[in-house]
Amino acid sequence: MLPCSLEYFELLLQGNDHLADLLGISIPEGWTEYPEMVLVAYDKLRNDPAMLGWFFYLVIHRADKRLIGAGGFKGKPNEDGLVEMGYEIAARLPGKRTGDRNGGRAYPFCIRTLIRSPGNCPHGRRV
Repeated sequence: MLPCSLEYFELLLQGNDHLADLLGISIPEGWTEYPEMVLVAYDKLRNDPAMLGWFFYLVIHRADKRLIGAGGFKGKPNEDGLVEMGYEIAARLPGKRTGDRNGGRAYPFCIRTLIRSPGNCPHGRRV
């Protein structure tokens, strides 16, 4: 999982190929069911750069070098120290069955990575 910086957002907004070239990965059409969230998340980060690392990560399948989804926290911890997270993994990975060892393990991987990432939960007490 890779935090989506302003540069990455801007490349995505120009077209998937621009980010794919920079990262050396493939980005299949339909990698997200919510393409409008890219612009929403970009605006959020542009207006508050301190949000980097708190809410939008790119999920990249390392072996296939392919973007397969996105995830992150929905913001910083609230006054009770609670953070909410969300993620999506492409329902159909080309050449893979949903739920196989490559696709099915992506879900727990997203959760573990978000919780364990340095700096992601320094003030959060519950996820």
